[in-house]
Amino acid sequence: MFSKRFDTGIGEIGVLWDLAYSRLYQQSSNLQVGAMFAEYVPTSKRADHLAFVPSQFNWNNNRNRRDRYGAYQALQWRPASNLTLTNTIFFSQYVENSQQTSGKVGGIPSASTTVMPVAGSPVEYDANGVFRKGSLMFASTGKSVEFTNTTTGTSWLPAWYQIDCGASYGAPASSIQWDWSVDAGVDPATLPAGAPRLAQCGPAATLNPNSGAGASHNKNSTLDISQSFVWTPGTGWRCVEACNMFLPARPGSRCM
Repeated sequence: MFSKRFDTGIGEIGVLWDLAYSRLYQQSSNLQVGAMFAEYVPTSKRADHLAFVPSQFNWNNNRNRRDRYGAYQALQWRPASNLTLTNTIFFSQYVENSQQTSGKVGGIPSASTTVMPVAGSPVEYDANGVFRKGSLMFASTGKSVEFTNTTTGTSWLPAWYQIDCGASYGAPASSIQWDWSVDAGVDPATLPAGAPRLAQCGPAATLNPNSGAGASHNKNSTLDISQSFVWTPGTGWRCVEACNMFLPARPGSRCM
């Protein structure tokens, strides 16, 4: 900041200049555990063999940098003892850059599939059966759901389409993929390799990992220009004051 007053032949003149700059860094990270669902688990310590296992995990990280630029100027001129003129200019600008990353693993439980501890791997629960530590996978609950993971109970299907897609507890979860444009009366063994089939086991389900990222740039500026004067005409008069202000603002943003 700089300020100075001058006595000149045209009156008193005062000036003030001020410059400002600041930078702010912010970062936030969090991990969220999804809803705990009760399910049958042979390794549970509870008498009913129920365990509470999280359905999914979400995490995100946000980084932000904000720069602020500021400038201020004030000019004052007193050409006579009863008149003072003032001019001020204020400029402020914020430039903000942000980056975000996020990810998720998990799955929505159903009658045939759910998130569960990997069979045969070490696992730890608390006294209430809540999962604390171990390896998880998206696996079969051991329940056969007709048309979802098995057709062994569908009598009208020919023998070659009586299939079971891992309907046993802890096995990699798979569901039946249907193509109703195929003639069920044709034995798929007689079809060329890669030919469509009425029903077949799909690929094993996973914890469905996915992630995302984003970035943004924002810039906002404000310019404030004002003029004013104070005039005292003479004895018995109150002072006369007037001012004028110009205040444009320019917001802007860009996301990627």
